[in-house]
Amino acid sequence: MIMAKFIVRITSWVCGCFLLLLMSSVLLFYRDLQCATDTSVHILNSLCLAYHQGRLLGDLCSQICDGQNFTYNGCGNYAGGKVTLIGQLNNNAVVLKAKRPYFTDYDPVYFIDDASVSIPRYSEFFQITSETIQYSMNIIDKNHTLIDRMWTLHLSDYLANKTSQMASMQSMWSLLQQDEYVFMKYLAGVKYVPSILGTCGHMYAVEFAPPGRLFTPNVLHMSDFSVNQAPSWEERLATALLLIELLRVFDEHFHEPLHICDLKGSNFGINVDNMLKIIDWDMVVFNSKLNMIFAATNCSHASDCSFVDCYSYCDISAGMCIPDRINTNLQLVCKHIFMDSVSNLYSGLLRSPPEDIDDKLSILLNQCATSQLEYDSNFYKRNAHSKELSDRFYNLLSQHLYKNYKAQLSDGTIL
Repeated sequence: MIMAKFIVRITSWVCGCFLLLLMSSVLLFYRDLQCATDTSVHILNSLCLAYHQGRLLGDLCSQICDGQNFTYNGCGNYAGGKVTLIGQLNNNAVVLKAKRPYFTDYDPVYFIDDASVSIPRYSEFFQITSETIQYSMNIIDKNHTLIDRMWTLHLSDYLANKTSQMASMQSMWSLLQQDEYVFMKYLAGVKYVPSILGTCGHMYAVEFAPPGRLFTPNVLHMSDFSVNQAPSWEERLATALLLIELLRVFDEHFHEPLHICDLKGSNFGINVDNMLKIIDWDMVVFNSKLNMIFAATNCSHASDCSFVDCYSYCDISAGMCIPDRINTNLQLVCKHIFMDSVSNLYSGLLRSPPEDIDDKLSILLNQCATSQLEYDSNFYKRNAHSKELSDRFYNLLSQHLYKNYKAQLSDGTIL
């Protein structure tokens, strides 16, 4: 008996040490991937140098580059990835973003002819940018109103001389080469879209909405994590309901459904007003654009028909992917955010539910995340199935949240 207890203790100790070592390795791995401060400062210095030389423009340039309006606090991107510089602008937390770090990394709006630089005329530039926006959004802009929404300054104010014309056109053109920026400007006013506060050259400032502890695995906070700091079940439950509402908006609110094809917790955040925001739009696409991607993809088996996390079906006889998605945003949220999984380091948002909801929620989560979707050309039939699952989730979670609220009212927890 004594020997058995000793073996159990030793086994527990070994397992505990192994888990601690694994968590430490993961933490160090993530930290090694983080951007470097000296690189970020160099990016900012390069931006301000180009501004002072008159090569780029933006409504925030003077605030970022002159005076004491902007303070750099750190960077939030991975090394070599999209630039995200965190700081304070006029005492408000903001994030400066760019797909590529330097102004010269973007395609020029001008062309060189016989060693001279040719700038497009305003009418030519208007047509080029309008077509670019319409292609990105897959819409027809009959009234040509979109271009006025895409930049924080008025292009017509900078046509007086060649230098300002070049700076204004190149600044706007560099922004339009960034799908995330175009999406966020086009969808400005939608409550799940972070506000763009202004631009400087190729960089744009957005409101600060970090993933925080709700969407970041606990292991990444291992150095300062405590049970008291962990999000409560009620917080996680309320956030899950917000996610379901967001997915409904993406399915029904716009001229066609929006697909989130890179779906993970770190792509969502909470702003200062506790509003849910999508903070990474690089792999968000409208339905017709996604279908175009699938239609242009050759395949010999199903695994060939994927655009990151969005999947289609392979027509073996034609050797082409069917131009239609067979999984859903909700399915990915269940798999990568709600449930414990490798992708969230086993810190699912709906982990460890109370006993009175555990069984029903577990059944629903498994149905949502593991159901194999066969291709069905009837889009409305598939959409109805997704909506039915969404409604069941929303009803179950909202009823439980209301039940908890009533219980807290009755016992005096909430005054």
